[in-house]
Amino acid sequence: MKKLLLALFCCFAVGAYAQDTVKKSNSVGKFDEQFMVLKSDKKVRQGSYHLYTEKKLVASGNYDKGKRVGVWSFYNGDELEQQYDYTSNKVVLNHGSKAISCEVENTQPSDSVKAAVKIGGYNGLSMLVASTDFSSNADVGNNKVIHVFTLDDKGEVQSWMATIKSADGIKVVNQKIVDVDPEVVKFIPAMVNGKPVACTVTFNSDMKGIKGAGTDGTDTGKAKTRGSGFGGRRGGE
Repeated sequence: MKKLLLALFCCFAVGAYAQDTVKKSNSVGKFDEQFMVLKSDKKVRQGSYHLYTEKKLVASGNYDKGKRVGVWSFYNGDELEQQYDYTSNKVVLNHGSKAISCEVENTQPSDSVKAAVKIGGYNGLSMLVASTDFSSNADVGNNKVIHVFTLDDKGEVQSWMATIKSADGIKVVNQKIVDVDPEVVKFIPAMVNGKPVACTVTFNSDMKGIKGAGTDGTDTGKAKTRGSGFGGRRGGE
């Protein structure tokens, strides 16, 4: 009898929880988000979260009252690239990506140096780029982009400069961080001998431009610099 009552209680609890949330989806550039929100407040995420690109899973985890909790898994292609525990704020697994590098200045050969870590790995950085209006800087066709992020000793982005190379030439863009989800921007700082330090993180990526993009003038083969702010917070927030 007790087992029957317990089973009925569990079914009721699960059913009640399911009724308290509703599924939502959102597109961010090439990324598609699927997540649960509270029925009473659709701005608050509650429950499972999945992120896809080209129908491939690149991130999965859970929210509790709008905050990321527990272990999240991040994928690059078919490989598990990183796992991060948001409850304990610790990296569980990190294979890294050849497209991402970190440089710390003024270190000695005897120093113990740990590179900064972008939460989410390769697709975490790609999601950061997609969460902004950065793609408007692309020229038509294939663009090779070198992003350089300057981080302070807290892992916070102090500046973001990108060099875009295309058939039309080279441009340098200075991005400003305005109204972007902090979780999308989050880095773990570099460490030297157990102490957090400032560093620079470089991210090499490709970007395809469409007709009408990058309309700030014809190219002369010389680098040109311009600033660009971010768009608003992602939809569905």
